[in-house]
Amino acid sequence: MKRLALCLPVLLAAAPAQAADWRLTGVTLRGSTYVDAESVNRSGDRVEYLETMIFLDAPRGMTRSLARQRADCRSFELSTLEMTAFLTDGRSDTWRPSGEPLTAPPGSVFHASITAACSREWPGETVADPVADAMSRRGGGKN
Repeated sequence: MKRLALCLPVLLAAAPAQAADWRLTGVTLRGSTYVDAESVNRSGDRVEYLETMIFLDAPRGMTRSLARQRADCRSFELSTLEMTAFLTDGRSDTWRPSGEPLTAPPGSVFHASITAACSREWPGETVADPVADAMSRRGGGKN
């Protein structure tokens, strides 16, 4: 886990396509969500992983996000440990959110990512370039 923490700034600065093993975990009308399978680290009922979301509609000027997530495999409680938002003007902003964990609702992309990371069974294929993949799926989601 220390290796993941040390590598996170490098991964956050890099494009999601440079990560080794992105797996599609969810598609909505707003975009697609991917988990880096190589980043998954499970200990008991807890799991940590990197997750990227590619936004088609750029909410608040954000084209994509990259987050280090911690989740409970039983309760589906999710905490974002560190988040980087990539903006339409080329800037990025990284922060460590504070607050209580949130419970991922069944059927949400967050629930799907937790399920995949906990089981290491991936609902979607390996994706070389999450941004290009999300753009190719434009309008293919349900939410």
